[in-house]
Amino acid sequence: IANAGRHLPLFRRLAVGGIGFGVGLGLLSSLISTGRPPGADDGGYDLANALMTLGSLPASLGYVAAVVLALYSKGMLARVRILAPFGRMALSNYLMQSLVFSLLFHAHGLGWWGLGRSGQVGIALLLCALQIVFSHWWLARFQYGPLEWVWRALTYLTWPPMRRCCRARWASRC
Repeated sequence: IANAGRHLPLFRRLAVGGIGFGVGLGLLSSLISTGRPPGADDGGYDLANALMTLGSLPASLGYVAAVVLALYSKGMLARVRILAPFGRMALSNYLMQSLVFSLLFHAHGLGWWGLGRSGQVGIALLLCALQIVFSHWWLARFQYGPLEWVWRALTYLTWPPMRRCCRARWASRC
């Protein structure tokens, strides 16, 4: 993946073959297991489960290859760079989502669990959009997300510089 541009034909074959084969096995699995409950003695469910499991790896490789190809398509890389700060703060954003959704949807919060799926997806997309904006704002001022900074401090057993003003990596003061 580090030199993906040099291996685009391989990624094309992986995308077409992996997705085709993996999804094909998944569809075959669905056809076999339709109407067969787990534990039925006819072995149909077990065969369907084995086919689904067998198809998972090629499908996953195909999906990864498709994403790589999409990133190497004209102009796509420039469009997805807007997500880079969101990804650099993945741990902070993930835990923030867990906290916000817990407070919104569970009984100890607002209890919105009965909200329709489209409403839930709308709230999730809104939170992601807000987190993308917040991540840009935060990383313009700081080198790491708050929890990424804590993780780095625990990993290296030192206090890494937090403020963006620090030029030297691991400088003792800003």
